Amino acid sequence: PPAAQPPAIPGRRAPCRLLGFADDPGIEALRPMLEDLRLLEVADCLLVGPGGLPLGQDPVAGLRAIARGCDVALFPLAMAVDEPRAMALRGCGLVLLRSRVAQEEPGETADGQWVLPHDPDVWLRAIAELSADVPRRQGLARRSQRAAAAQLVHGGQAALVDGILRQATERG
Repeated sequence: PPAAQPPAIPGRRAPCRLLGFADDPGIEALRPMLEDLRLLEVADCLLVGPGGLPLGQDPVAGLRAIARGCDVALFPLAMAVDEPRAMALRGCGLVLLRSRVAQEEPGETADGQWVLPHDPDVWLRAIAELSADVPRRQGLARRSQRAAAAQLVHGGQAALVDGILRQATERG
């Protein structure tokens, strides 16, 4: 049988590429801001999964291929830090912007994430700041990837990275 082809990924038009899941209910509140960022060529956004860019015949390989071309993962709906899709994208080296969960302080975390209130204006400022500061964005990405890897190893799950990615793409 012919080899599975990775999904077609639109060309980058901005210095920062965002990745989110189209089925994340929190994305809807950010859509107008994401469109403005695209028009201003500050950041463009790829939304994957149902209602977005398909991941292809092999969703794990598709998610990895798409993530390699992105800088920041968006999780605007409050979620657990170890949510499988978030872990998968952090493991691919993306900075994670996410809504805060109860009792969590907004701001940058030691493991390379940005915790934000669910306010589109705050998300706009954070994305604009990361878009303009490539060294900071790259430093956060390295910290995020190392922390995700350490979490997987500490949890005895280093051999299960593909399983986590598969679990992540099954939801999306």
